[in-house]
Amino acid sequence: MIRNLNMMGANFGGPDMKLVMVATEDIAHVAAEQLLACDFKGHSVEYIAGDERTADEIAKILGTAIGKPSLQWMVFNDEQALNGMIQAGLPMEMAKNFVEMNIALRNGTMAADYWKNRPANLQKTKLEDFAKLFAKIYNEEEIAVNH
Repeated sequence: MIRNLNMMGANFGGPDMKLVMVATEDIAHVAAEQLLACDFKGHSVEYIAGDERTADEIAKILGTAIGKPSLQWMVFNDEQALNGMIQAGLPMEMAKNFVEMNIALRNGTMAADYWKNRPANLQKTKLEDFAKLFAKIYNEEEIAVNH
């Protein structure tokens, strides 16, 4: 979508909705600490998050990293999102599942418990850190596409 349409988007977004992000390295670090401490009993949940950003912020940061600082996030309605995913080659059932997941993101049900039990401290990896890796891969693929 970024390469071909010069935008990002989905059937969620907006200035009041933040997405919770985490790097796999941060998950591994917390899991290793928990396993080494071995001080847990029974069932527990610990949310691990590194950053919380709006879709507009995500588009701006990733766009800047790849030399497209005007990259914007577009919010599609559910039908547009479904049709776009199908046109891009996703199987109907998978596209429907993505639309459903994005509705849960949009209406807050997916992250409701996270926001009630938000971790006191976020992990070290931020979106700007991921943007560097994203730009490297995006630019490598750009070279491959054009050769």
